Amino acid sequence: MGYRDLRRYGLLLPKALWGRLRLHASWRSELLTALSLGVGIASCVLMYVGGGRTLTWIGLGVFLVFLGAMLATGLYSIERRNSAIDEAFADLEAEGETEERPRD
Repeated sequence: MGYRDLRRYGLLLPKALWGRLRLHASWRSELLTALSLGVGIASCVLMYVGGGRTLTWIGLGVFLVFLGAMLATGLYSIERRNSAIDEAFADLEAEGETEERPRD
């Protein structure tokens, strides 16, 4: 898929928005990702060490909570990025630099 295809399907931001949006994660989100990864690994270790007893079920419960938290974090991040793009489009329209908005 080339540049023209990406542009035609609305997968690229307009050139006026290039460089306006922050693409890097903050140190807090990187720290939270590392901590949650540690919790996920610890829950797998608990399930393994538990040998089918109580520790296994505790590990499974922690793992399910970890899985749900990662899912919620991913959805929240996507929604946050989309709202930042919407704000950038609103700023563009206010400045009078209207371009075709990508399809949702």
